[in-house]
Amino acid sequence: MMRRLFSGLLLGGGILLAGASFAQEPVAPPAEPTPTTVSEAPPCSDGCAPARTCTINKIHVVETQTATCKPKLELREVKSTQLVNRLEVEWKEEKQIVQDIEMKPRTVEQQVTCHTTKPFEEIDPCTGKVCTVYRQVPETKTVKITVYDCVPTQKVVVVRVPCLKTVTKPVTVTRLCVDHNTVPAIEKRLHLVTVPQQVTIPSCPCPQPACPPAPCESTPCDK
Repeated sequence: MMRRLFSGLLLGGGILLAGASFAQEPVAPPAEPTPTTVSEAPPCSDGCAPARTCTINKIHVVETQTATCKPKLELREVKSTQLVNRLEVEWKEEKQIVQDIEMKPRTVEQQVTCHTTKPFEEIDPCTGKVCTVYRQVPETKTVKITVYDCVPTQKVVVVRVPCLKTVTKPVTVTRLCVDHNTVPAIEKRLHLVTVPQQVTIPSCPCPQPACPPAPCESTPCDK
């Protein structure tokens, strides 16, 4: 029972798959077979099959060449001149007044006290005679010195100031252009050519007569 059920399921699945394949892809009708001619030789006197000659169609693949043109794309450079605006830096000189400090010298007199040793005559209290004694005596002297004063002044300086300027200049632009050309070519196609050909089928050998059975010996055949 199980074998019959399993075989029925397989048969049903095969039918469904075959139906789906036929529904998806249409099958071209089979080509009509080319009739073949068979010429039979007269049968031999012994009853064996005679030799036969059959005409069959042999298919050859033939290549056909045709001169044609195929497209070819070629790149070409095209140069042109265009005017382009550019920004350039231009320097200008301007005069500006800046504040500065200048050191100016001046002469100043200052007084200093110096000590100078001078001789003096005095009477010696021990001997009562006049003797010379050296003593330091302060003296005021005037000295000239140089003093620098910071005096603010104004100076005129020349400063370079940058500025942007629009300049129009010619520029060479290179572009790529595609040319659709054609060149000669050879088109190759394959065709099927049917050529009839005769084939000889050799005859089968005639059956040989059966050999007579060997005579039994004196002993019985069936033991």
